[in-house]
Amino acid sequence: MTTLQKQQFFEHTIYATIAILIFATPIINALLMAYQTNGKTEITRPAIDMWIITSPFFFLFLINNYVLIPEMQSLSQTIPATAETENPETLFVKSDYKVVRINIDSINYIESMSEYIRIYTDEREKPVTTLYSLQRLEARLPAHFMRVHRSYIVNMQKIKEISRSRICFSPKALIPVGENYKEKFMEYIRKHGIL
Repeated sequence: MTTLQKQQFFEHTIYATIAILIFATPIINALLMAYQTNGKTEITRPAIDMWIITSPFFFLFLINNYVLIPEMQSLSQTIPATAETENPETLFVKSDYKVVRINIDSINYIESMSEYIRIYTDEREKPVTTLYSLQRLEARLPAHFMRVHRSYIVNMQKIKEISRSRICFSPKALIPVGENYKEKFMEYIRKHGIL
């Protein structure tokens, strides 16, 4: 169950509880207003009026619970997963008290700095710094982004050259390839290169 479905279920439960309280109260009130005379139970006029007023709402409540909600649940199971599993084209990142939009294809590499990450792009001179983990971001990026070091994720399509286990994006940007990531990295290079 996704977060959205959990939220909808929670809201539905709250609304259902409120509806039961609203619609059941007049019925209970009507039963309390009933009285017995000569062995027969008679219902007073205010109780009948209350039942007439609330019965359409109670009927709608029943339709909502037993017809519409199950229909929505069956539809939600047939609809394919949305943006949580798709590869997005952009990322919205909170940085310096504002939300910055970053095109994923413009990202060169991402550097981890304990709890923060720096995102280096073609579009900006300075990196975008945000409070986020490298591991969580790695799960959201497309397949052509690869973890090459415990502190770096690189866009494999933006690499300019590789020299002595270092990835070069510019003369100042040299990214080391960690020993634990070297085999996977070289396998990708061999697969997409002529070596």
